Amino acid sequence: MTELLSGPDPDTGHGYGHPDGTGTDAVAHRPDPLDSVQPAHYGRMWELASTDPSTLAGDDTLWLVTGGALDLFAADAGGRGHWRFLGRAEPGALLPSLPHGDRHVLTGRATPGCALYRVRTAELIPAPNEPHDQRHDEPHSTSQSDAFITSTASSRSALAAALDAGLSALLDAVRQPPPPLPPERTVRITPDAHTELGAHQSGAAAPSAGAVTWIRVVSGQAGTDDGTLPPPEAGRFTPMGAHDRVRGEPTAVVAACTTSRLLSDGSLRRHLDDFRPHLMSALSRRVIEEDRQDEARLTAGRRAREAALDQAVHALREHVRPSSVPGPDTRRNPGPRTTTAASASAPSSSARSPTAAQAEHAAAVVVEMVAEAAGITASPTHRAVDHAPHPDPVHRIVRIARTARLPSRPVDLTGTWWRTDIGPLVGFLREGDTPVALLRRRGHYEMADPSGGPRVRVTARTAGRLRTRAVTFYRPLPDDTGNVTRLLFSYGLHGCRADLLRLTAAGLAAVALGLLVPIATGQVLGRFVPDGQRPLIIQTCLAVIVAGLVAMGFGIVRNLAVLRIEGRFETTVQAGVWDRLLRLPASFFGRYSTGELAGAALGVSRIGEVVSGVAMTVVQAVLLVAVNFALQLWYSPPLALLSATMVALSAAVLSVIGARELTWHRRLAKLDNALTNKVFQTLRGLPKLRVAAAENYAYAHWARDFVESQRIRRRVRRLQNAVTAFGAAYVPFCTFILLALLAGPARDAMPVDGILTFTVSFTTQLTATAQLVTALTSAGAVIPLFGRLEPILTQPPEISENSRHPGELTGAIDVRGATFRYSPDGPPVLDDVTLRVRPGEFVAVVGPSGCGKSTLLRLLLGFAAPESGSVHYDGQDLAALDLTAVRRQCGVVLQHAQPFTGTVLSNIRGAEAYSLDEVREAARMAGLADDIAQLPMGLHTVLSDNGSTFSAGQRQRLMIAQALIRRPRILFLDEATSALDNHTQRIVTESTRALRATRVVIAHRLSTIMEADRVIVLSEGRIVQSGPPDELLADATGLFHHFVRRQVR
Repeated sequence: MTELLSGPDPDTGHGYGHPDGTGTDAVAHRPDPLDSVQPAHYGRMWELASTDPSTLAGDDTLWLVTGGALDLFAADAGGRGHWRFLGRAEPGALLPSLPHGDRHVLTGRATPGCALYRVRTAELIPAPNEPHDQRHDEPHSTSQSDAFITSTASSRSALAAALDAGLSALLDAVRQPPPPLPPERTVRITPDAHTELGAHQSGAAAPSAGAVTWIRVVSGQAGTDDGTLPPPEAGRFTPMGAHDRVRGEPTAVVAACTTSRLLSDGSLRRHLDDFRPHLMSALSRRVIEEDRQDEARLTAGRRAREAALDQAVHALREHVRPSSVPGPDTRRNPGPRTTTAASASAPSSSARSPTAAQAEHAAAVVVEMVAEAAGITASPTHRAVDHAPHPDPVHRIVRIARTARLPSRPVDLTGTWWRTDIGPLVGFLREGDTPVALLRRRGHYEMADPSGGPRVRVTARTAGRLRTRAVTFYRPLPDDTGNVTRLLFSYGLHGCRADLLRLTAAGLAAVALGLLVPIATGQVLGRFVPDGQRPLIIQTCLAVIVAGLVAMGFGIVRNLAVLRIEGRFETTVQAGVWDRLLRLPASFFGRYSTGELAGAALGVSRIGEVVSGVAMTVVQAVLLVAVNFALQLWYSPPLALLSATMVALSAAVLSVIGARELTWHRRLAKLDNALTNKVFQTLRGLPKLRVAAAENYAYAHWARDFVESQRIRRRVRRLQNAVTAFGAAYVPFCTFILLALLAGPARDAMPVDGILTFTVSFTTQLTATAQLVTALTSAGAVIPLFGRLEPILTQPPEISENSRHPGELTGAIDVRGATFRYSPDGPPVLDDVTLRVRPGEFVAVVGPSGCGKSTLLRLLLGFAAPESGSVHYDGQDLAALDLTAVRRQCGVVLQHAQPFTGTVLSNIRGAEAYSLDEVREAARMAGLADDIAQLPMGLHTVLSDNGSTFSAGQRQRLMIAQALIRRPRILFLDEATSALDNHTQRIVTESTRALRATRVVIAHRLSTIMEADRVIVLSEGRIVQSGPPDELLADATGLFHHFVRRQVR
């Protein structure tokens, strides 16, 4: 088959490769079963990298799989959601393409070595009664195709075998194997014969490897597991795989034939085209049914857990207070009653002395109450709670919130905290550590008991009953961001409706009172002063003073509203952006520098400041322009139109200058981003720069961009000065033109008091217009900040809403055929790696540098996903699990890991609420206890950046203590003991063995390797040896033996 699929598309002249016509020439080798076929010029090879999936959709296409297997998946037609594995097409299979479904599409992903060949169906399978010269433009195509179809039986047999292999793969992919039937109810269907199916009987094809039997209903009615077969009058054949069954409904007679027979009589293409939509429908039904089953299993498990918990809590309550405790469902309705602190009764005895189950249940209810008050919705599938008791109530709430995927943080309740709005909180009573909900309502806090008791208003006396530690939640950004700007404002202004109304009302009132100034000016100077009406002048002045004081009060209200909006916006959005940043996959951080990401995240504060100030200015300026224009229309419509023209001209000129200023702001933002990154990198690499005596080069490198940024800032300042100068000159110029008209042609247009009022109003309108355009221009300066945030907000989080909680892991790890490469066209770093680690097993991974050891660890931790194959924990695919929940049960020490800046205590404990005794025990297990005892402040000794005050061995032990404190079920250590002496390493080894955890250790140190239960030897991305170290050492020809000999020497 050296020339099969090597020619151009007869319609386009392009090869059947990528949609743009690109492709590579055919290779010399072709696998069975089509080696015997020798047609020329049918298409070109479609090189398919394993990281580049192909959609096997189309109406008139066949796909030949060569070189390696092709994994088949059902993918979402919209390009979102997870892929569902369907099966595998082996080399030599010829796959018919399926139509593009409304919800799903058939997709293939190549295994290493696989290549696809795309060819139109008409090139290999003729349509019934279709002369070949109608299908080809080239003269030679007819004779070649005719020769291919009719020349030899071997050609037809090879093509039929390839089609059978492809159809078998598709039929097995979309249909579940039916349950076995007893022999007396099974009828064997043989080709080229009629088979009668009686009631309660099913027909099965004669078993043959990869064969497909085509069946047609001759009489009666028959169906398969996924639908009814076409009626006799349709005359259609339907393919049936080795696992399919046909049943009469109730009786039927069916005829059967082979693919080769249909190919010979020229009807195969028609039957194949008729069957494609049916196969696509069956695929969609299977995916939908499996999704429904998955959801049903999750729902059933959640309900079973909740029911068991409710029953247990109810039984315990009945045991404690059998006559007065309400049923288990009353916890859902805490009731609207509110009492004062003086009239509030003490908690019940069951609340004061809760059992572990009651405490967990009450905590879960409080979390739901506070989350609901904060406007946060947790998916019901994520509300399962780990009921393991914990002595610290704060840690218990944080754990429940983490399980429900609610971002949370502990806070301190100090001072008169209940008098300020700090959002809904989870508090704890001093007596019994009972959790309570602290909810803000109508300007004060109320304490809600999860057991359904009355709500208590929080006062100084009530606050004294609460512990000083509480937990608050904050809303995460939605996964589907859409428009970034709209998202940030809708998200950041959530809960600001009252302040926005106050801001608008105060602005309207201030503008309305501001109209008194031009009107009073015209009346006083145009009428009262000439007439000498002193009482009216005094009254008008007093009215203006009172209006000014009232306007000042409205201004205070407006400014307070702006401050509240700005603070709420910055707090909410800043927390949401950092939460999103921390939930992004590890591969995202390789595409951006630390300075870029830090600048983008911290730019939220700048956005809040600018937008809040601009919003207040824009609202007030728009109202001033509109109201003063209305006033001018009242006095003189023609002059009002003239003033509107002058205002429009001013706005146009200022807009042109502002657009130019915005262009420079964009360049400046990009340059500032680069400068921030350079400063950060220079400070981190300062020791290396000093060793190389390259401080001057670093300074020069920074100075070039700094000078350019200052040059751009000067340009921006010149444009801003131009705006100021234009405003200073344009207002007097327009006023002069207006007065000239009133003194000349429009002398009789209005009285003196009207002229004065109109002039003051016109000046105010021009000033407000300049303020409006300037504010909008300054708002444009934050547009580049939105551009910085866009990559963070548009990147999907590492954990989707459909990820499942893994439960408590036992430590079983299974890697199945994992292949990984860092770039699509690069060599595989891991090549079809398969390994299985039993719970509690100690596995050492060894191999030369660059063989893929650290990459394997990245795959095990979910930092990267294999391009083919999978990683399983306790039989669960890691790609479908909550990666954070998995990693939380793992202790990890990565190669070149560095401590954080902070105390030894904070480095070991991290963000968890571990006690000092637990921290000391972790330090002892890591062999660090004696070193900490010699420090001047013990656990509270502060470490500088990267722990430079510690030796390499102390840093390693510190990171090991950080991994051991959580008592993990799985330990991953990547060269974690390379800097330790033999005595300390022995301590670490004994400590990790005592944990009875699964240990996967990447090491070169012989003493570590020889203590392992099993050694896995990697070379060039493949596992070349695996077994106990003694057995591998005995193999003198093995790589492990040579590895040990080099160390012994």
